[in-house]
Amino acid sequence: MPAGVVARPGAVASTAAGTRPVPPTDPHRRTKLIAAGVAALSILCLLALVIIVAREQMTSPAMAVADARGGADAGDQRQALEALLARDPHDDTAVAELAALATAERRWREAAEQWGRLAKLDPLHPDARYEQARALLASGDADAATVVLGADGRESSGREQVLLARAALLRGDREAARRHADAAAAAAPGLPALALLQADLAFLAADDARAEALYTDLLDAPDTAAAAQLGLAQIALRRDEQAAALSRLAAIPADAGYQALRARAALYRQLGRDAAAATDLRALIERYGPVPDLVVPLAELTAAAEDAGAVRALRESLLGSGAAALAARHYLQAMEVYLRQDLDQARDYLGWSADFFAGRDLYRWMQLDVGARLGDPALVGAGVRALQDGIVSPLRQARAAAVLTAGARDFADAGDADTAAALADAALTLVPELASARLVAARAALLGDEPDRAEALASALLDDADHRAAALEVLGRAALRAGDTALAAERFAELAATVPDAGIGRYWQGVTAARAGDLGAAESHLRAAYTNRADPRVEAALMDVLMAREDWQAAEALASTLLDAEDAATRARARAYLGGLLRARGEQAAAAQAYAEAAATDPARAAYALAAADLFMAGERWTDAEQLLAAAAARHPDNRYLAFKQALLAQRAGRPAAAERRYRALLADSPGWALPMVNLSELLTEAPEALELAERAAALTPEWSDAQWNLAQRRAEAGDTEGALAAARAVLALAPEHAGAQAMVQRLGDAT
Repeated sequence: MPAGVVARPGAVASTAAGTRPVPPTDPHRRTKLIAAGVAALSILCLLALVIIVAREQMTSPAMAVADARGGADAGDQRQALEALLARDPHDDTAVAELAALATAERRWREAAEQWGRLAKLDPLHPDARYEQARALLASGDADAATVVLGADGRESSGREQVLLARAALLRGDREAARRHADAAAAAAPGLPALALLQADLAFLAADDARAEALYTDLLDAPDTAAAAQLGLAQIALRRDEQAAALSRLAAIPADAGYQALRARAALYRQLGRDAAAATDLRALIERYGPVPDLVVPLAELTAAAEDAGAVRALRESLLGSGAAALAARHYLQAMEVYLRQDLDQARDYLGWSADFFAGRDLYRWMQLDVGARLGDPALVGAGVRALQDGIVSPLRQARAAAVLTAGARDFADAGDADTAAALADAALTLVPELASARLVAARAALLGDEPDRAEALASALLDDADHRAAALEVLGRAALRAGDTALAAERFAELAATVPDAGIGRYWQGVTAARAGDLGAAESHLRAAYTNRADPRVEAALMDVLMAREDWQAAEALASTLLDAEDAATRARARAYLGGLLRARGEQAAAAQAYAEAAATDPARAAYALAAADLFMAGERWTDAEQLLAAAAARHPDNRYLAFKQALLAQRAGRPAAAERRYRALLADSPGWALPMVNLSELLTEAPEALELAERAAALTPEWSDAQWNLAQRRAEAGDTEGALAAARAVLALAPEHAGAQAMVQRLGDAT
C-alpha cells in the first residue's frame, strides 16, 4: 500500500511474502486488560490475607506465650500467662509455662496445681503427672504425691518409683521405700536418683559402710555430688567426727543449688555453726527470695540469739499468701512474742502455726516452755507427744523434761497441785528415771491431798543421795497429813540426821510435836531450827507455839528482835506478830494499830490490811477500816478478798445499798463464789432472790456450816418448815455445837 494510504477496516494487507488479513481494531481492549489485571491482583491479595489470618490464628498462642516468657520478671510473666488463660482456659502451652514458673520459684502447691491442670488438658503429656507428684512431695504432702502417681493405673516408671520411695520415707515407712527402690532398680537401674536413694536408705538403716561406698561413687556425678557430700557429712557426724563433717560440708560449692545449700545449713546448725548456717540461708534468700523454707530456719537462728527485732524484720519480708506462708508468719510471730515474754500470745500463735511447724525443734521447745510456764497441760501434752513421735536425742528429751520439772516446781510452790502434777507427770513421761521430776510429783500429790501417791513416789528416792533429804521431808509430811504423828516424827528425825546443819528436820520435828500436843518439845525443836536458820516459816511456827503456851514475854521478845531489821518485810512481820500477840491478850485497839502499821510498812502484803480491817470493824471504827481497805484495794485491784471486805464493811456500817452493789460486782466477777452469795442473801433477807442465793451457796459448799445455816434461816423466813429443819440438821452434822441450829431444830421439830 502506498505511503500515506490508510487501510480500511476489513482490507487485506499485501507483503512480499503474500497477503494476510488485518484484524479489526477494539477501542475497549486496553481497559479490559487493566480490569483483568486488577481482578487477579485482588484475588492474590485476598489469598494472602487469608493465609496471614490463618497463620496468626494458628501461631498467636505460641507467640503470646513466648512474649509472656520474655517478660521483665516472673511477676510479669505470670500475669501475662494468666491473662492468656483467662481468654482461653484450654491453652495447654500457657499452663505448662505457669507450672514451670511455679516450679522454678519453688511455689510447690501452685506448681502441683498447674501440673495437675496440664495433665487433664493433655493426658499424654510425658512429664505432667511426674512433675505434679514431685511438687506435692516437695511441699511435704507424701500421700497426695502417691495418689497422683497411681492415678492412671499404669505401671510406674523407674523415676516414678524413686518418687514413691521418697514419699514412703516422708511418711516414715522404710519398708515401702525399700520395695519401691527395688522396683526402680528393676525398671531403670542406671538412674542417678536411684543410686542416691539407695545410699540414703543404707544411711537410714545405719549401714554406714554401704552408705559411704554408695555416696562416694556419686561424688563424680554433677547431679548427685552435692547430695553425696551431704550424706558423707552426716555419716561423719554420726561417728562424732566433726572435723570430717565440716570438711565435707565445705566441699559443697556455693552454686550447688537450693536443696543442697539448705540441707548444708541444717547440718551446720546441728554442728553448732550457726554463723555458717545463716550465711547459706541468706545467700539462698538473695537468690530465691524470702520464701518460708528459707526465712523460717533463719528466723529460728535469730530467735536463738534473742533478737526479736530481727525476727520481726524477717517476718515482714516473707513472700507468699498461701496457707504455708500464713503459718510461717504466725510461727515467726510466736517467736517474737515469746522473746518478749508474752506467753499468752505465744500460745495463740503456736496454735495457728501447728499444722506446718509442729515438728520443728524450736516450735516444740516453745510449746513445752510456754505450756509449763502457763500451766497448760494440753499444750504440754501436745509437746510431749511431738517429742515422742519425732526422732529426738536423749539430751534434748532431758532438756525438755528439765523445763517441765522447773515449771512443775513453780506451780507446786504457788500451791497449784493439779498443774504441778500434770507438768511433773509429763516430765516423767519423757524421762521416767528423772529424780527431780519424781520429787515434784510427790510434792504435788501432797498438795492434792494424795498422801499414798506422795509416799509411793518419794519412797523410790530414799537411796538417791542427792534427793534423800527431800524424799524424807515428803514422807514425813505424808505421814503428818495422814494423822500418823509417830511415823512423821520418825521420818523427820531421819531428816534431821541426814542434813543436821540445814534446820529443816528440826523444824518439822517441832511442827510434829506441836501437832501431837507436846508444846515444850515443839519449842525446843523450833528454837534449834531457828538458830540454824532464821527462816520466816520457822519463825512463824515458833511464834505460834509461844502464843499457844501463853508465853507472852517470850513471844514479845521474839517479835521485838525483828523491829530493827534492815528490810521492810521483816519489820512489817514483827509488827504483825505484835498485833497477833495483842489480839490474843484481848487488846483489840492496840492490835488493830499494830496490824495497820504492818500494812503501811509492807503494802505488798494484803493480809496485814485485812487483819487490821477486821479489828477496826470489830471496834466500829468504820472510817479507819474504810481508808485502810481503800488503800490496799488500790494497790491490789484483783484481790477479791479486799473487795469482799469492803462490801462487808458497808453492810456492817449500815450502808445496805453500797454493800449490795459491791456484792453484786463481786458475783459478776466470781459467779461461783459462795461467800458473797451468803452475805448478799443475808442482806436481802425475805426477798425471793435471798432464798435463791442461799440455795446456790449451800449447793456450792455443802461442807460449810455457815452456808447451810443461812439456807436454814432463809427457808424458815419463806415458810418452808421442813426445808429449814433439814438445813438446820445439816448444820449440826457439820458443827454439832451450833447453838442457833440446835434451837431451830428444837423449835421446828416440836412444831412438826
